[in-house]
Amino acid sequence: MNIRALADLQKTLTPHVPLGKSRLETLCMILLGMISARTVNLTHIASERPSRAMVASTYRRLQRFFQHVCLPEDWSVGIVISLLGNPRPWHLCLDRTNWKIGKTDVNPDNSREGGGGCVTV
Repeated sequence: MNIRALADLQKTLTPHVPLGKSRLETLCMILLGMISARTVNLTHIASERPSRAMVASTYRRLQRFFQHVCLPEDWSVGIVISLLGNPRPWHLCLDRTNWKIGKTDVNPDNSREGGGGCVTV
């Protein structure tokens, strides 16, 4: 994980993510760590951090982030819009992918049976 990439990502996310400096740095570390480690395993992400801190300390920091931080459901919307620009009108399309966390369904609520929906935003 590159220190410059970490700083650039923090600068990009600061206006859009309602977190303090330390929590925002941890979020950026998680995002860049997932990309460079090509996994969501926190142990692997912790070992990607460019620091003199022990991997175990970084691992515990990542655990505390998920234990204490609760981002709003729409936290990434502002980021996506700023990166894509602001063309009008927007079309939001949802598919019928069956998402699960464990055995719990977390599918989007579509108004039509058997297919995705599309609305203008």
